Amino acid sequence: MKDMPYVHWNGCLVPADEARVSVFDAGFLYGDGIYETMRSYDGRVFALARHLARLERSALRVHLELPAAERIQAAVEELVTANGATDAVVRITVTRGPLGRRLDLSSAGAPSLLVTSDPLAEGADEKRRAGVRVVYSEYLRHSEYPLAGVKSTNYQVSLFARNEAREAQALEALVPNESGEIVEAAAANVFLVKDGELITPPLRSGILGGITREVVIELARARGYSVREATLSRAAIETGDELFLSGTTIQVAPVVRVEDRVVGSGRPGPVTLELLDAYLAVVREDIAASPDAPSERIR
Repeated sequence: MKDMPYVHWNGCLVPADEARVSVFDAGFLYGDGIYETMRSYDGRVFALARHLARLERSALRVHLELPAAERIQAAVEELVTANGATDAVVRITVTRGPLGRRLDLSSAGAPSLLVTSDPLAEGADEKRRAGVRVVYSEYLRHSEYPLAGVKSTNYQVSLFARNEAREAQALEALVPNESGEIVEAAAANVFLVKDGELITPPLRSGILGGITREVVIELARARGYSVREATLSRAAIETGDELFLSGTTIQVAPVVRVEDRVVGSGRPGPVTLELLDAYLAVVREDIAASPDAPSERIR
């Protein structure tokens, strides 16, 4: 809390330790909400327009009425300024709000809107660039789940999978589908590099389509790499040339060990590092392009 002086709660800047949510809020009672996680660089949020567009898509899927996009963007910018969030993880959370009657969505009032910012750990980017370790999760991502692809606050599978990683002293956990094939990490997307081709699980496999995933695919194809969408067997992962994760907070993170097995040469691979540097260049260009407001000029 000391690193997060303020939150933006239902239209107002509020000291973080004074913010209160109703005990009848559907998000608190049932996990009925959606969210977006973004990253600020030099006090500006990268790809905010894309994140707001995905937030709207999630809202449509769960029949949740969002506050106006202009209101959400203003809340983000006001909070980033108030907290001095130069390099931080910024999160928008929208729940259905308090329910007037138990299990009756029609009794919901106005949605609850929360924006928070959390400073990045010093040196975390450099540590990830040197290579990370992941483990396999016992939890499943079901491809036929009707709300697959919604960035929902109902997040227990990812929480438990991340806890597996934490207990194993790894950065992330690779999550399988019901067939045992790897589709994503607990809070990141997965890319395999084999013979110069990038392979990443498709959206239809039940994954959340990350904004960073979108950008990485665009960058890879612009550089002449073939990108194929397919689920990943453990055998493919363990015999690949390179493996990396993509996500808003972690950017492009080279994986050098899966469990106790070395990936490729055991060091960050050249394709991964090329795409990491290309991604960072796009971030710098985007942030520099609009000193007063976030921009989405990332192609």
